[in-house]
Amino acid sequence: MTDQVDGLDAFLPSTVCGFRRRGVVHVVDAGLMLLVFLVQASVLNYYIISHYSQSTLAYWWFAADFICLFVFAGTLTVAFRYFSRAADRTRRSTDEFSLSPANFISGYSPSDWGVLPLGYISWIFYAAILIGKLSVIFKSELPEQLSPNYLFGPQLLQVTIALSAVVFLLLAESHNWASHRSDRYQFVVSTCAHSGMAVLDTVSLLAVLMPKSTVRETEPPEVLMDLILGLCLVNLLLPALALFRLGLSEPSAEEKQKRLVLPFNVLNDGVHFLLVDLPFLVIRSYLWAGHNQHTSLFMMKNILGILITARSLLPDLYALCKRHKEKERKVDEPVQGENLLELKKIENGDH
Repeated sequence: MTDQVDGLDAFLPSTVCGFRRRGVVHVVDAGLMLLVFLVQASVLNYYIISHYSQSTLAYWWFAADFICLFVFAGTLTVAFRYFSRAADRTRRSTDEFSLSPANFISGYSPSDWGVLPLGYISWIFYAAILIGKLSVIFKSELPEQLSPNYLFGPQLLQVTIALSAVVFLLLAESHNWASHRSDRYQFVVSTCAHSGMAVLDTVSLLAVLMPKSTVRETEPPEVLMDLILGLCLVNLLLPALALFRLGLSEPSAEEKQKRLVLPFNVLNDGVHFLLVDLPFLVIRSYLWAGHNQHTSLFMMKNILGILITARSLLPDLYALCKRHKEKERKVDEPVQGENLLELKKIENGDH
């Protein structure tokens, strides 16, 4: 764990004043994130309870939200303790971070799970609850009954779902104590922007399932509506990939831990290409051409996303295939002396 903490030197605030200021920002972000989560959870629960007023099962969503609140609070606390320990240079060499995955999961390298796995685990748990609520809402007659003339109408429902982007931004920032203009800081900024736009794109497409909030001449087939709902719900899980990348240990001075970075980039770009931009563009084009539905400006976002992803995915995919072929070639050769060292470099992604 010492090497992993030492690798954060270049990314943490360089002064005591900067560290304390970042700690205050972390506490403020944590409080704001929990508040936004509670607002979103309460509003969605109100929609469900108002529609299923005769059933007491709807109230169990509050229990799930209560558990998720504690999971988020634990995640934020662990992140604070980790970065506080990493910045304390007087204790780093002798004291190990007690909440490291290496202390709980034997047989796996911490770099495989990430230094802070609770980041993406908490998001998956949160997204699972959100997916359950949205499934209940959109598979019922509730969307057809929502009127734009009332406060709790389709507009508020869309805004409430879109709060997921704010929750993700604050959760990602809680794992980012990097100095400004550092590579890690720029990665977090770009990730928040990309994932935030993906969430807004998802909410925009979900509006298709609200008849009174969209303008179209004919109703799309039921199969298409189910496909839209399925894609949108799956896309709410995708920010977990970015949080996993953010939780990976930073490269140390002796050994650059690149083994997971390239496969992650290929996986992340490929998933967003196949599950977000490409299918969303096809669906919007069909609704525009086949049902005269007013198209969204997010259609251009999908086109730009396809072009940008293709330009980054193809080189990474080529590099990954090249690494795999070189690894197979080295395995087939006698593994002695320099070949053993070369194979180790290829496995770590340094070749």
